[in-house]
Amino acid sequence: IETGGATLNKTYRFRVVKGTTTDASILLDSYANYPTLTMVSSMTDVKRVTKEARGGTASIVLDSTINFTGDTSMAIGSDGFPIIAYQDQTLNALKFIKCVDISCSTYITSTVHDTTDTVGVYPSVAIGSDAYPIIVHRNSSSGDLLFVKCTDLACSTVGTSTAIIDNGGTSLVGSYASLAIGADGNPIVSYQDASAASLKFAKCHNTYCTSVTTRTIHDTGDSVGINSAIAVGADGNPAIVHYNSNSGDLLFVKCTDPSCSTTSTSTAILDNGGTSDVGSYLSLVMGTDGFPLVAYKDSTAASVKFVKCNDVNCTSTTVRTIEDIANGVGSYVSITVGVDGFPIISYRDTTDGSLKFAKCHDVSCSATTIRTLEDNANDVGVSTVVVVGVDGYPIIAHEDATVT
Repeated sequence: IETGGATLNKTYRFRVVKGTTTDASILLDSYANYPTLTMVSSMTDVKRVTKEARGGTASIVLDSTINFTGDTSMAIGSDGFPIIAYQDQTLNALKFIKCVDISCSTYITSTVHDTTDTVGVYPSVAIGSDAYPIIVHRNSSSGDLLFVKCTDLACSTVGTSTAIIDNGGTSLVGSYASLAIGADGNPIVSYQDASAASLKFAKCHNTYCTSVTTRTIHDTGDSVGINSAIAVGADGNPAIVHYNSNSGDLLFVKCTDPSCSTTSTSTAILDNGGTSDVGSYLSLVMGTDGFPLVAYKDSTAASVKFVKCNDVNCTSTTVRTIEDIANGVGSYVSITVGVDGFPIISYRDTTDGSLKFAKCHDVSCSATTIRTLEDNANDVGVSTVVVVGVDGYPIIAHEDATVT
């Protein structure tokens, strides 16, 4: 770069753009191939600056006024901007953030449900068939699973702020709730019955969930249903992953109809871990082929692992370790699929208190690029959730546990 004509104290910028090559090894939109540019003075041979040629990241504080529990959920709204549901532990309330732009530099915060009970626990948010947000969460005072139907994009008004999907009777239900939209456009939920230590399922029969069918999907002598995650497979039927804390196994359920009245694999083990305890943190997404992808933590090795199901019922799987280092990694893991069809994973490095990110370079994650996105004096990366924005770039919500 010729700088002889530059003006002193004036800032100049230059861009690196990809060419028209079809060689994937040198395309700049491959996460593994961003170049590092080193600027050196030709007169003194002194290095002035080294900068990786990529977009980088921007961190924004959305709510610093609360005592945050680490329970959070994020989705992309019908307008293409992020929405976030979370619990305010100071108020024991369910709160909601609506980003007004893709980077969330402007946003609207609202309290969606606030009573004398402790609500907002284990929130999960999705976009309903009417393009407005829906949220499930737990009332830990009564042990009920609750449902919220927003009537606008910002959830400033709600149609059902206190609807009960499952009151549990004498049981405490609603832990580890996970929400998805079924093939008919109505909500479906997986969650734990803490009293029975079992996995349950709720099928709403309309958008507002005023009519619902609940079922026990997996009930054994072990403690199952922990950290449940639900998604809809290529066949239109729900799939659920959850954790057995007694055996330390990662479990899988494949429903054979949209209402999950029957299952083909109620007790399938995706990873028994051998002598390891696996699945204490987990996240599920459907790949571009409609088959499940799961990211999870190996608590024994303190590592991040990944399962690629090779069919809709997960009868054939590919298991990989994404990162296994001296530090403890894999807590609060979250997975989604990038615009290239390959998985992306966010998670926490517990030792460093940092937020980390893994980009897979194929559908089965045989090769990855791992980055530390935020590592400072604070304790960050708690309750990470990753989604992909309308611009094709990842968006991650997480907690800074130091300032809450």
